[in-house]
Amino acid sequence: MKLYDWNHYDTWNELFDALCHDRGYVDNADLASEFCRRSGRGLERDYGAAEKKLRNWRRGKRVPLPRNFVILSHILDVEADPALTTRWYSLYRIARDRDLPSHHMDNSAFALIGAKARRGKRIIVIAGLVAAVTLAILAAHSSIATDEDMQAGLPTVAYNARAFLTIGAEKLLHGAVEDCEGEPAAWEDMLPLIPSSAVGTFSDGGLATKMMNDCGKEMRVRAIKFTATASGVEEVRVLGDYFKIEVVPASKAAR
Repeated sequence: MKLYDWNHYDTWNELFDALCHDRGYVDNADLASEFCRRSGRGLERDYGAAEKKLRNWRRGKRVPLPRNFVILSHILDVEADPALTTRWYSLYRIARDRDLPSHHMDNSAFALIGAKARRGKRIIVIAGLVAAVTLAILAAHSSIATDEDMQAGLPTVAYNARAFLTIGAEKLLHGAVEDCEGEPAAWEDMLPLIPSSAVGTFSDGGLATKMMNDCGKEMRVRAIKFTATASGVEEVRVLGDYFKIEVVPASKAAR
C-alpha cells in the first residue's frame, strides 16, 4: 500500500475524496454498492440514497453520521496506516463540530490515537474503534438536544386518510424523510410519487414534524401541502399511501 503525507489535507471531505481515489473508487457507483452491502441494505432505493450521500460527503456538503463514518473507515481500510488514522479521525471531529455547533467532542479519544500510533497497527485499530464508539455515544446524546431544537416551532403532520377542506384552504397531508437517520427528503425526489389532482394542487410544504412509524420516532420531514381549488371528492395515493380528499365551498361547510 502506498504511503502519503495525509497532513496535506485540511478538511475531512478532501481527505475522503483523495482516499477514495487511492482505493480505486473514482466514482461513487462501486463505493455505493459496497456501502450498501456493509450496511445490510439491498434495495434499489438504498443504492440511490447511498450514491447521493457519498456525493455530498465527497463535496463537503454533508458530514456522515458516526455509524456511516465507521463503515467508510472499514471499507477504505483506514486503520492500515497509523498516520492516516490520526488525520482521518481528527478532521472528522472538526467537520462534525462545524456541522453540529452544539456538539462538543471529547478530544481524549482522538488524542489516544496519536499517542498510541507508535505502538503498532493493532493498537491503532483498537484506538480507532474506541474513538468511533466514543464518537457514536457522544453524538447520540448531543443529537437529542439538537433534534429537539431543530424541531421546535415546526408544524406537525398528522396522517389521516380522510381529508376534508373548503375551497382555498391548505393542509399538510403527508411528509417524508430520506431514511431513519433523520434527513428530510428532497422535494424533487418526492415528485414522482405525488399525483395530479382535479380538486387542488400539491406543493412543497417545507419542513415539519411527523411520527414516522417505520423509524419508531418523531422526525423532521419534508411536508406535502395540499391547496383546495375546486369542489369534489377524489381518491389518490400520495407517496404510496391512500387519501380520500373532499373539497366543498366555504358557504356549504358553514351550514
